[in-house]
Amino acid sequence: MSNLSETGRPERPTRKSSLPSTRTLLGVTFGIFMVIIYVGMGVLLLINFFDWSTDWAWTRYIVGIVLIVYGFFRAWRQYKDFTRRDDE
Repeated sequence: MSNLSETGRPERPTRKSSLPSTRTLLGVTFGIFMVIIYVGMGVLLLINFFDWSTDWAWTRYIVGIVLIVYGFFRAWRQYKDFTRRDDE
């Protein structure tokens, strides 16, 4: 059998692209950006960059630590998702 299409022209061989899709690239880029935002905001709160009064110091520390921990959690999840895609 020949590799002719219905029109009588030869069919192009299909090849799987090794490049990630645009959606994947945007998802990874957005994920990395958000990790930087969360960790950065947590650090800025811990060093009192926004010059909050001392009455709110306990809030600064709690929110800063939570943002940093959540940023690292998102980084771990992003890494796990990225390596899972490579396996497929």
